[in-house]
Amino acid sequence: MNNFKFEKTFSIFTTEQLVEKVKSNMDERRFQHCIRVSEECKKLAKLNGYYDIYKAQVAGFIHDYAKQISVDR
Repeated sequence: MNNFKFEKTFSIFTTEQLVEKVKSNMDERRFQHCIRVSEECKKLAKLNGYYDIYKAQVAGFIHDYAKQISVDR
């Protein structure tokens, strides 16, 4: 399993479940992209004084969640 984790989440999923759920819906290249976007969102949130950097990080991580899921699913 990948060692990417969030400090906290805002859902019914644990951080491990969220990462696995996202990873199971995309190829490895897109998954790594989501990790990089998540880290950039975290940096930008800190830089701009956003009050909750963890929400920004999770939003960055899940931004492509459904991109590879077929419309029929």
